[in-house]
Amino acid sequence: MKRVIIFLVIIVLIILVILGVIMFSKKEVNIKDIKSFRYHYTMGTAFNADVSYELNCDSECIALVKAYGEAEEDAKEYNVNSEFVSKLLDILNKYNVGSWDNFNESDTMVLDGDSFSISISSSDKNYSATGYMRWPKDYAKVKEEVNELFSSLK
Repeated sequence: MKRVIIFLVIIVLIILVILGVIMFSKKEVNIKDIKSFRYHYTMGTAFNADVSYELNCDSECIALVKAYGEAEEDAKEYNVNSEFVSKLLDILNKYNVGSWDNFNESDTMVLDGDSFSISISSSDKNYSATGYMRWPKDYAKVKEEVNELFSSLK
């Protein structure tokens, strides 16, 4: 009788672990295309201590780059080709940024930290995420690769 109870307890624990893994693992969300993209982040509290990148695609794709320390009105505008858009889409899908949708977390114990916001509009869905001293999975990698891509426009 004791063996049966122990066996049942072990089975129940295994099932709970499997269910927990399934529920808490993020599914891969593939972003199909980009109609618009906006990524903004802050780095400190100094004046113009933020960076923002925008991409808007209608008949042509225009990128807007506001560098750190630069005023909003001094942002640079670039015409970009489909290869640039494809590289951005590859970065977003490589790190499953679509799964960040509805991420909205902040560390209320920090008063002067860093923040980010990202919004992506595709033909089938809109994605958005924001954070203040809290970051979704692979955030640092996405930030680095998006910075490299948009910096290549200069």
